[in-house]
Amino acid sequence: MIQFTQFLFPNQKQIKISIERSLEIEDKWQDLVDNGFNFEIENKNGDVWATCIRPSNDDEEYDETCDVFGKNDNTVPALIDKLIIESWDKFIWKGL
Repeated sequence: MIQFTQFLFPNQKQIKISIERSLEIEDKWQDLVDNGFNFEIENKNGDVWATCIRPSNDDEEYDETCDVFGKNDNTVPALIDKLIIESWDKFIWKGL
């Protein structure tokens, strides 16, 4: 089970959500979390924006990010898989 912070519009209320994915995806998600990355998802007007973020230790708001965009429909699980695979490839496999 992987977790995201979800931002709900129009008031930007934050809630924690979980989604069950394959063991391979969950392992990659855990690698990213263990390396300080957070996962956020915004749902606005039928569109979804999911982000993998590692907060910065200096003056910049974020040190590293990876984003995916899509529709809030039955393709969201595949969108989440894409985000985690791309983030893991970029930040873990290829190295920070």
